[in-house]
Amino acid sequence: MKTRKKFGRAFAAALVLLALFSAVRWWLAPGQIYRRNREALNAAVTDILEAGSADVRAGSRIGGAQLVDYLSAREDPFIDFSTPALSTLTPYAGLYYSVNGVPVADESGADLVETENGWSWTGTGDNRGKAWQIEGNWYGYTAWY
Repeated sequence: MKTRKKFGRAFAAALVLLALFSAVRWWLAPGQIYRRNREALNAAVTDILEAGSADVRAGSRIGGAQLVDYLSAREDPFIDFSTPALSTLTPYAGLYYSVNGVPVADESGADLVETENGWSWTGTGDNRGKAWQIEGNWYGYTAWY
């Protein structure tokens, strides 16, 4: 009987941890961060585009999203915000504003391939990633390096 109770408690604890992990993962998802912080993110993009540089917002953190850079020298420039990783085992994730309104590969020179849920890309070595449209010129991404 004691073994069954211990197993039941361990199982319940595992379920609670799984639910907590899932809730945190959902909360930190690029699309959710965008939805909660739409106005502030768009204001940051306006400031960066007007200045022509990400320096105007250097170190900005908006709702958990950290400004990475304004990649203006690319053929399809974008402003990149990374989102928090849950561990070192999870892929890089974030959202970006595409100046031209088109999806981009996180690695310069990698080709995007349209998929059922967005786009995927493969870069040098084992680098790869995927992107999906959130709204307008905003896209979410995950990347593995």
